[in-house]
Amino acid sequence: MSDLELILKPFPGAQAGAWRRRLWTLLLLGGPLMGALGFWIHEHSARGPGFRVDIDRAEAVRLAHELAKQKGLGTQGWREHLRFNAEPVTERYLRTHELGPAARVRRFLPEATVTVFLMRQDGEQWMRAAFGTRGFATDYRVGGRGLEQVPRDVPEAEARARAEAELKEWLGGMAMRILGEPEVTTADERDLLGARRFTWRLEPRNAREVELVMRVDVLGGRVVGRSVQPVFAAGFLEREVTLPGARADVLGTLRMVLVLCLVLYAFYRYARRTMEKEAPHARVLLLAAMFVAVSLLLQLGNPDASLNTLEPAAVRTAFAVFRLLLAVLFAALVGCVLGVSYGAGEGEVRESWPGRLTSLDAVLTGRVWSANVGVSVVAGAALAGWLFGLSALGQAALGAKMGAQAMETAAFTFGRVPLLVMLATVLLGAVTTTVLCLLAPLTFLRRHVRKGWPIALALAAGALLMGGMSQRIEADQ
Repeated sequence: MSDLELILKPFPGAQAGAWRRRLWTLLLLGGPLMGALGFWIHEHSARGPGFRVDIDRAEAVRLAHELAKQKGLGTQGWREHLRFNAEPVTERYLRTHELGPAARVRRFLPEATVTVFLMRQDGEQWMRAAFGTRGFATDYRVGGRGLEQVPRDVPEAEARARAEAELKEWLGGMAMRILGEPEVTTADERDLLGARRFTWRLEPRNAREVELVMRVDVLGGRVVGRSVQPVFAAGFLEREVTLPGARADVLGTLRMVLVLCLVLYAFYRYARRTMEKEAPHARVLLLAAMFVAVSLLLQLGNPDASLNTLEPAAVRTAFAVFRLLLAVLFAALVGCVLGVSYGAGEGEVRESWPGRLTSLDAVLTGRVWSANVGVSVVAGAALAGWLFGLSALGQAALGAKMGAQAMETAAFTFGRVPLLVMLATVLLGAVTTTVLCLLAPLTFLRRHVRKGWPIALALAAGALLMGGMSQRIEADQ
């Protein structure tokens, strides 16, 4: 028996015809080629207009220290926290408006930002800066007790002159039209009480349907903060954000109703299997424990990802421990729900397709180097290549872009341990998708639908509807 026949044997079976073996040969050999095609399409046609990431975690932290030094703040030895933030509205704007990758206004309209928070070891002073994916600072703020010694009785004219100089340096000669005089208010943040806030509204000359609201905070004669906020035209928001968002909300509601119904039915079937003494309690607990372990790995690999904002109270040790406990509890709850759904559907799979879970059984019994496990890994990789390639072809044919997926992938690189975060996220996604899109639906369909092709259609429709559920669970970790 040839090596290829040895690889194919567990899947088409010993009595399979020649056509089925050819199909599996095509699947295995074509998987890497389809994966490479998908990456090529993603790189050249579906990634989004001009989107690129020129910095990583180390570079973002270096830029933050350098910015602090320029502002006269020594931050060496301070605690470092970092969070990647996607900007979906801005990404959609850049997708629908041709600005060109070299346009200066793109610096103030990043598809994503990287927020770096530096805090002194005693927690008494901090600095927060946000950078676009090309390294340009879009936000800067300092706070803490060190600002108490800054004189606060500086005349407004002097403070405005300092703010205007900061704005001019920040804009760097970008073509724009300033809309009126700046609005002068007093910052209400606790660390900036008494600081004058100068707010300008600017209209870029080469960017339609957007204004830039730029703020500079001056405390005494020192700039202690600056920020930019894009304000998009109502027509653009209605056309590109509100209507798609409404459709997404409808789909999200349908998805949640479907998941709830499937989970409730799975709990019912699991209770029946428990009464029949057939429920795999050990595997349910194993799946829940796996979810908890992977959630802990995600927290350790990227502890700041679950924070909404980086601020002194949020990064303190006590709050970090509290967040870790919440993540463990949430992961345990999700793991138990998915475990019960798996346990309810496992019997249907074993009953309808004998031998299809032998690879899982081999892993759980410690036979990780068996032929069944090896063939499953090879076939799974091949199927992933086909799926990614076909998905990329479909999106390219429909003119869709992969900006959101590209930003999700870029976010991995800003964790403390990027490879660990990526592997943990992929594992969570694989388990969640398998249970919600296959085992839970099969629990219902195999009991109430007898023919094969309606089951396949129902599984495909359910998979399309619940396509975003695994990503949402991963994000909540």
